[in-house]
Amino acid sequence: MENQAAIGMQNLITRKEEFMFTQVDDDKVMLDLNSSRYLGLNAVASVMWDLLEQPQTPADLCAALLKRYEVDAETCQRETLTALERMRGFGMIQVSG
Repeated sequence: MENQAAIGMQNLITRKEEFMFTQVDDDKVMLDLNSSRYLGLNAVASVMWDLLEQPQTPADLCAALLKRYEVDAETCQRETLTALERMRGFGMIQVSG
């Protein structure tokens, strides 16, 4: 496995289209069409996935999440980057820039 640089706040994040998903309450259940693996996203990660319908930077995602949730900017940034790293680990997103 190649060593990837950490995602930065100005990287461009694009979601990959190899995933089918359905909404279950506030969460999403996803199927990776390449591996037939099921994944689950909690409510906040589901919002992030929806926002990634169009390519976004982590800074853009944080700005949208700060409007929606009561969280401080530092926590939002840290948690957003952590979630994006997990999404990248599951092959859900592409990172550029």
